[in-house]
Amino acid sequence: MADIRSPNELSEAYLEAGRAVGLSHNEDFNAGEQAGVGFYQVTQRDGRRHSAADAYPNPVLDRPNLTAVTGARVTRIRFDGDGSPATVDASEEEIVSAGAIDSSQLLTLSGVDPADHLERHDVDVVADRPGVGRNLQVGVNYECENPISLADADSLVNLATFFLLKRGPLTSNVAEAGGFATVTADADRPEIQFHFAPS
Repeated sequence: MADIRSPNELSEAYLEAGRAVGLSHNEDFNAGEQAGVGFYQVTQRDGRRHSAADAYPNPVLDRPNLTAVTGARVTRIRFDGDGSPATVDASEEEIVSAGAIDSSQLLTLSGVDPADHLERHDVDVVADRPGVGRNLQVGVNYECENPISLADADSLVNLATFFLLKRGPLTSNVAEAGGFATVTADADRPEIQFHFAPS
């Protein structure tokens, strides 16, 4: 993980606005406490995209205790040991990372969702979890009247800045800043996540 090299001034303004409404500043969302607003760290090397796959599993794919399967469409997580068309077992741990939409879909297909929803679709209930797949919302857009967004990131000046200095708007991950907050008084951890993209 790396810090953003050239944060956009709109991202700075977003953080200032978050602090103005009482959210704390968070220097590192991966350090244990997520609440607050701050810059997201990026998977980059020298200002270029360096995917999580390139950074972490690819260098250790030859380990005997690791099996990576790509291009597989997972349709269900098996909790009770019954068979399925293709089964992958893990003796220690499984990491399911299918994104914001497919992860909740996979949980639903596996029987983890609000029980009434599962029953309506003839899916056996493994765990009644009302929060699965709920409240996912995307996009509140505002037009920026000043020429400071990432709209002209591919200009000749920015291309030169990137290739010569490994800095500038072309090092942006787009969703540069964000935050985590609670919305209910008795919540023991953040319930909502924000992303800010100066695009």
